[in-house]
Amino acid sequence: MGYNLLILGQPGRGKTTSIRTLPPEETFIINVEGKHLTWPKWKQQYTKLTAEGGNLATIHKASDILKTIKHISDNRPEIKTIVIDDFTYVFVEQFMLKALEKGYDKYNEIGKDAWELLKVYKHVREDLCIVYTMHIEESNDVEGAKTLKAKTLGKMIDNYITVEGLFSVVLYADIEKVKKDNKISNNYIFMTQSNGLTTAKSPMGMFESDVIPNDLNEVIKVMKEYNV
Repeated sequence: MGYNLLILGQPGRGKTTSIRTLPPEETFIINVEGKHLTWPKWKQQYTKLTAEGGNLATIHKASDILKTIKHISDNRPEIKTIVIDDFTYVFVEQFMLKALEKGYDKYNEIGKDAWELLKVYKHVREDLCIVYTMHIEESNDVEGAKTLKAKTLGKMIDNYITVEGLFSVVLYADIEKVKKDNKISNNYIFMTQSNGLTTAKSPMGMFESDVIPNDLNEVIKVMKEYNV
């Protein structure tokens, strides 16, 4: 059994950019929407998947992502981290392919595919970490309080899956405003625990603070050391 990690946040809060600290030779990115990555010279670090190798692929369908992860686990021992960026669009792609279908069976299928993909870490080698980035949406808990949770396709999926419940570590990507030399700049951070609004969480004592730098490589290192 490997590891899994969920990173949530609004657009522009550093979810994709956190990948920059991972060693490219040990990382495989499943770029669901095929968008450009968000740091300088990334094309020199990540090349498209071919029969000879590569560490970047654009894959939409959950079933194809699942096959790719299992192939990497079995055949690419140098890969230690797989990032699915952005997992929210896996839901969207599945839904749009079936948008004209009537009835609720399509939601059952989407929910089943997502469930299998979210649980795949249980069936990969123990040194492999699978990272899912997702957008957030506003919701209300059972007491009516506002909360920010992983964005899916609404209640038809949420009735089947509570995404955060499948992870021990959920980080919330955000920005802190920092003033230095009379200038205000953005400091990209991860929240490791909920502030009452987000669904961030992590095991007791895993991280030294409720707010840590936006450094995915360091996060995975800490997770693995914690679970030794």
